[in-house]
Amino acid sequence: MKKQAQSEELMKPSFIVIEGLDGSGKTTLLKVLMDNLVEKRIRALSFKEPGDDNAIGRAFREMSKKGEKLPSLTSMYLLAAERFWRSHQVSRWLEERHTVIADRYYLSGMVYCGAEGVPFEKFATIHQGILKPDLYIYLDISLDLALERKGVAKDRWEELDILRRAASLYPKACEYLRETEAAEICAVDASQPIPGVLQETLFCISQRVSVNLF
Repeated sequence: MKKQAQSEELMKPSFIVIEGLDGSGKTTLLKVLMDNLVEKRIRALSFKEPGDDNAIGRAFREMSKKGEKLPSLTSMYLLAAERFWRSHQVSRWLEERHTVIADRYYLSGMVYCGAEGVPFEKFATIHQGILKPDLYIYLDISLDLALERKGVAKDRWEELDILRRAASLYPKACEYLRETEAAEICAVDASQPIPGVLQETLFCISQRVSVNLF
């Protein structure tokens, strides 16, 4: 479900995505970041992917919660279908002069599909044409601390073997996107308390999107 902050425009509309392991603090950061933007009177919308606001996202989440083991390429094509749908939505929001903040998108999809054996190159090829973020905020955290924070697995993507592979693939995927797509990726220390995570995130946005958020 999208959240909205109505305000006058104080920064160039940008697409910013928060990425990281389950338990890294993505959802918490999204909330406090949106609250911060509201306080600064910046027009902003947010979403979580895969989303409950569209049929493809709901289907994917439902199958994941049931623990249904889909072939890796099936998972990738389902996620790609939702991202093409989402690209049109985000493009419209940007045209309406909103900054858009997402809880996961392309980078996490590359990592988690990679954890099931899909090469980065194949994932990128299937996603050619989707809208890419202006900035990724990668919440860097150890697997042990992420597991300690997140608790019991809610679906098959939070199972230990998947998370172990994902933890090893995040740095590689970041480097791949920097090299092949000139992606702007800012790594934030997610082991610290949320006020510190927020401050690092605001600094990254200020530097990469050319706006003073302090």
